[in-house]
Amino acid sequence: LDISVKQFDDDFYGFRVTIKELEERLGGVLNQGFDTAVTISNSFKLLDSFADLLERDWIQSSVERKHIDLISAFGGELRRVEDIFQQNRNASLLGKFYERDGPPLYANMPPVSGALYWVRGLIERVQAPMTHLQPVMKALGEADETRDVLRMFDSIASALHSFEADMYGNWCSVIDQISLDKLTQNLLVRGGAHGDVSVNFDPALTCLLREVRYFKFFSKEIPESADQLYTNDRMFRQWCEMLEVIAFKYNHMLHTMLDVEKPLLKAQMK
Repeated sequence: LDISVKQFDDDFYGFRVTIKELEERLGGVLNQGFDTAVTISNSFKLLDSFADLLERDWIQSSVERKHIDLISAFGGELRRVEDIFQQNRNASLLGKFYERDGPPLYANMPPVSGALYWVRGLIERVQAPMTHLQPVMKALGEADETRDVLRMFDSIASALHSFEADMYGNWCSVIDQISLDKLTQNLLVRGGAHGDVSVNFDPALTCLLREVRYFKFFSKEIPESADQLYTNDRMFRQWCEMLEVIAFKYNHMLHTMLDVEKPLLKAQMK
């Protein structure tokens, strides 16, 4: 072994130069990615893509220069979420959602669970970036931008969680009365000039059962009375479907009977 041979040193030096060039290129790619990222989420996805390489000194120094920019961008995202929440908590947007008094509601969702789904989307929109930014904010805790964003996040997150709790609490406070009032009504009622029969399963009960179904998807704690009522959901639907068929056939006979047939079927058609 000849220690005077410099071939290894030369090769190792060339290797380090190549690695440094690669790190500089990756740093440039990251910087360009940050500049072209449309949303804060895209920026964090970019960081996740390079997660195993971010510990490299050159790449880390490139990313650190973007930390304040990320915090400022997150502050802008918080302001947008706050505007959406304040504008739409009591009146839904036109077009994409059903128009109603309350938060935006997707077409297939009942009012309360739909409102909770909407506000949970806003919570996720601010919580996910905050989880990524926590190490950065801890390192830059003395910066004015960091303190402002933390105060804004705490305020918005508190308002969103309070809205969710209030909506669910108000729903829980009225379901017992709905159950007591609506379950005592007749399932078949007669009305109209011809005495047509119609199914009288109250829409409020239908809405309550749909709410419970979605709350179970959300893993919410369901009040005992509503949960017990929901155990009969399938039976209620089957009954309503059968009664709809019966009412249709009865009304069809009522409207198509001849005058000479009415006295013969009078007892059966009461």
